Amino acid sequence: MCEVGGLSQLFESRHRNALMHTIFKVFASLAVVTLPLAAQNSMWVNRQQSAPVAPSSWCGTAIVYDEGRAETLLIATLQCNAQFTWDGSTWSQPATGPLLPVRPVQAVYDSVRQRVVAVVGTHSTGLETWEWDGVNWSLEVQGGFPARRDFELVFDRARNVTLLFGGNAGGSPGYADLWQWDGQTWTLVYIGGPTPRWNTAMVYDEQRQTVLLFGGWGEWQNNQDQPLGDTWEWDGSHWQLHFGVASPSARHLASLAYDSDRGRCVLYGGQTNNGTVQDTWEWDGAAWTDLQIPGGGHGTGVSNLAYDRARGVMVGWDASQNETWEFVAGPGVQASFTTFGSGCAGPAGVVTLDAAPGSLPRIGTVLQLEMHGLPASPFNVPIGFFGFDSSNWNGVPLPVSLTPFGFAGCQAWIAPVAGDTLAYAGSGSVSWPVPIPMNAFALGVDLYFQGGVLVPGWNPGGFVFTNAGHGVVGNL
Repeated sequence: MCEVGGLSQLFESRHRNALMHTIFKVFASLAVVTLPLAAQNSMWVNRQQSAPVAPSSWCGTAIVYDEGRAETLLIATLQCNAQFTWDGSTWSQPATGPLLPVRPVQAVYDSVRQRVVAVVGTHSTGLETWEWDGVNWSLEVQGGFPARRDFELVFDRARNVTLLFGGNAGGSPGYADLWQWDGQTWTLVYIGGPTPRWNTAMVYDEQRQTVLLFGGWGEWQNNQDQPLGDTWEWDGSHWQLHFGVASPSARHLASLAYDSDRGRCVLYGGQTNNGTVQDTWEWDGAAWTDLQIPGGGHGTGVSNLAYDRARGVMVGWDASQNETWEFVAGPGVQASFTTFGSGCAGPAGVVTLDAAPGSLPRIGTVLQLEMHGLPASPFNVPIGFFGFDSSNWNGVPLPVSLTPFGFAGCQAWIAPVAGDTLAYAGSGSVSWPVPIPMNAFALGVDLYFQGGVLVPGWNPGGFVFTNAGHGVVGNL
């Protein structure tokens, strides 16, 4: 694997982030090629990653994706009073910055001013508007409109304002007014359209440049408070009711987020007259589609949703079970890993490559590979090679013998595109963690791996190689 493709160039990739960058870059290119991806057989994936300090179902929480810092924020108020960030694999807490007051919260991301806007409080405590700049929360204004609870916030990207709709002041019928925040002042922009309601679901639809509203809780008939099942859109001037469309059952407390990669609004769960539901629906601007997939969450289900634009996945949190779930749009694909070929002998015998027991290349996880038979010295540096092809390398059919290049008895089994220098303590074995992006566009992609270890003087090339591994990226 020297002159055939330039092994020396691969040695320059000495940090794991280089490998990660290559993997993410390739999968991003796949996303561009395959858009739009159908949502059939989409699924919820249980990440089983609890927050460091477990908020309970009694916390007032909000999830919002901070685009400027490429992280999902979980803001937990009331007695929990904590804030966490999700990077796709781990929850962590900011080291600095005060937390929000101990009150319920709604939050959205202002993509123009690159700030998280949060409105906290209730009809009894009064409302405050706060903003997060990535380091600190700052109080921007107290009041500005009638105090309430159970309202909804959304950032309107076409008009660059944060919108607040509805809510309840402790009794029926609630509010039906629409307010906007421009970063300095709250202004009443509309009364009418949807009937008074609270605990509704709202999101900004970028493709259609409208705000989508579904359901909520309000006066339905005979002056009785009931869950609602109507669909409305706000175009910046007027509300439009969509008559006669098949839609999710009437509900309140549903979660709604926008998938910017596929141009779909995704609605999950909520409460109906029959209790909690865990169904998932999509809105394409004209109709709702029931995806008919198992829901996210083991208890009451995901109660917050945010779309991670960097990874192309919905992030949800099940407060009742303190579980993190992610919604993957795409088909179900079985992950697999097999080995092929053979390694060549080094000072400690034939070096081998395999996956750790039970480890498979599933999206959003880390594939744990292992190399064995390494010389017992930390100076024998192991390197993992990664690629997408095992049939041809720079015009040369694979496998190819490396004996002519100084690596006696060794063969190149894959066409490498990146190399990863591994930390090695001289124990004879080494782990090679390979991050698989949480991206549905990676499903079904073939990954190929081969390892090697530096052995100066053992052969003219000073290197021996393992057998190879073949992984198929899946979500099952």
